[in-house]
Amino acid sequence: MIRLTPIKERTIMTHTIREATSQDTQMITEFIINLTGKTISPIHVASRMLNMLDLPDERLYVYEEHGRLLGTLGFRIRRSEGTAVTFGEASLLAEAAPRQQLADFAEQLASEHGCSGMWWLSGLPSEPDALTANPRHTDNALIGSQESGYRFVKQFL
Repeated sequence: MIRLTPIKERTIMTHTIREATSQDTQMITEFIINLTGKTISPIHVASRMLNMLDLPDERLYVYEEHGRLLGTLGFRIRRSEGTAVTFGEASLLAEAAPRQQLADFAEQLASEHGCSGMWWLSGLPSEPDALTANPRHTDNALIGSQESGYRFVKQFL
């Protein structure tokens, strides 16, 4: 079994991508509410983060710039039964600015864990205010990806 070893923190110039902690619950809750306009309970966020602790191949990362949360990245390792093939699976919720950095970070995680490719569960929106992308209208961050029905698949090998 390959165990996902999360990168604890990466600081580049003015932004930080790091694994989310329970202390981030309120900040993540407010971020989701501000970005979506929909109410979500901090209890729901805390519960989801607690569940992830029991899943060795699943992590949540936050993107901060100047102390402000601008994005989240859910990342997990998916294995094909009966084969040694693994894929990174990523889901991204972010303001426009950090999308490319988070996408690059997800690909780096997949590469570090020997994944054969990436599954994008959410597209990277073309519109600054859009939260989900129409697969036919994704931006340049998914160049090299192929639409596979409901996921974007980016092959590495």
